[in-house]
Amino acid sequence: SLPWSMFLLVGAASREQRAGSRGQGAEGREPLAANRSLLAARLVVVLVVATIVVHLGVANMAACLTLMVPIAVAFARTVGLNPIAAGLIVGIVVDTVILYPVQTAS
Repeated sequence: SLPWSMFLLVGAASREQRAGSRGQGAEGREPLAANRSLLAARLVVVLVVATIVVHLGVANMAACLTLMVPIAVAFARTVGLNPIAAGLIVGIVVDTVILYPVQTAS
């Protein structure tokens, strides 16, 4: 009865914790790798904002996913992100933009 986003959150948090315990934090990276991770974070923010804007215009979740997942995958391949992660980001964003029943289209 738990949502899938909870599993993804716990998995990502435990992965980051393991990476930090092995001394692979940002301070141990070379400057170029730190710049790449900052660029990747900015690209993810762009993907999240674009998905939110499209979802505000396309209220149906299935239609928004059908529209945005191929775009996100193509965007991810172009900029060097993981396409599966981009698809998951779109799914999570589309699922969490509408928080209250009042915000849903009738």
